Amino acid sequence: RAAADEALISSSIYPQTPSRPRIPSSLAEVVGARKSRGHVSIIVSDLPSLTNEVSSLLSSIEVTLEEQRMRRLDRLKPPSRLRRNWWVAAFGLPAASYLMYKLTKRHGWFYLMKILAAKVSDIFRDHVSEPLHSIYQELFSHTGRLDVADRKARISAIESLKKMIRSWLDESFPKMTLEEKIRL
Repeated sequence: RAAADEALISSSIYPQTPSRPRIPSSLAEVVGARKSRGHVSIIVSDLPSLTNEVSSLLSSIEVTLEEQRMRRLDRLKPPSRLRRNWWVAAFGLPAASYLMYKLTKRHGWFYLMKILAAKVSDIFRDHVSEPLHSIYQELFSHTGRLDVADRKARISAIESLKKMIRSWLDESFPKMTLEEKIRL
């Protein structure tokens, strides 16, 4: 079969001469070449071995290219957050140190911690505790939502809206009977 493949490939691509020298290389068993009148003729005698060797060369090239790509990508990685924001550390650290020194110089650490605890408790109470308590009271208690509007103000607003609607009906539909206006 190898001889038939060789004859088919060599006869269809280049004319074959009776004598052909072999290439002295690792592909000597796979590829034969001859040079005549300015062009080189390649004759493949063992196609499966050639494909195995080419695939092994391609896989080694892929591995080498992947290693090179990783080396290049390591150089292209952005610098760390500290290196990008060095100026914050250079100016912020001394400023914060000076501020801490000034705050603790007169009253000490206890005073600073007391103020800090008071501020944190105010924030917690205003933004976490009270909203959670009102949600619980609205969803799971019998009292429901607390009435935040004044009852008297709400009744006066409803009466005012009713008068506005009556006056609009009188102006827009003067021929409408009184029963129809009351029904609306």
